[in-house]
Amino acid sequence: APLAMFSKSSPAGITLSRDFAWCIIACGVAMIPHLYGSYKVGMARKKYNIKYPKMYASDGINGDKHHKEFNCTQRAHQNTLEWLGPCQALCLANGVVHPITSALLLAIWSVGKVEYIRGYSGPKGPDGRTLGAMIAHVGDLGLIITSFFAGYAVLNGLK
Repeated sequence: APLAMFSKSSPAGITLSRDFAWCIIACGVAMIPHLYGSYKVGMARKKYNIKYPKMYASDGINGDKHHKEFNCTQRAHQNTLEWLGPCQALCLANGVVHPITSALLLAIWSVGKVEYIRGYSGPKGPDGRTLGAMIAHVGDLGLIITSFFAGYAVLNGLK
């Protein structure tokens, strides 16, 4: 059962429920898509001979032969990084009030992002990202919506 959020007995002024641990665990799980994406980009760099510090491969006459394949892999990872921090922050903030819901939504986002990276970096390219994007959006949009409920709960004394 959740404890009082603002407690005079807590040195920090906030007492978290034991279930908040699931949010912390979910933040760790959310690193899996990042690590998976990093691995996929590293393997694509090696396979297509795209050297650092090039962020994306070039197309055109003097470009890289496999620019589309590499760029799809790189873009999938970059998109994951763009959403990782905000989703983790929302999970932790919302988790003060709704820890299980927040942790579950971040876990859903993580599963979706692994599928997103797998699909986008596969033979279908951008067309392969749809399923993963749909799953991930259940998580990220859910976290955004939950933030309004959590904020409302805090404004109203967690009643």
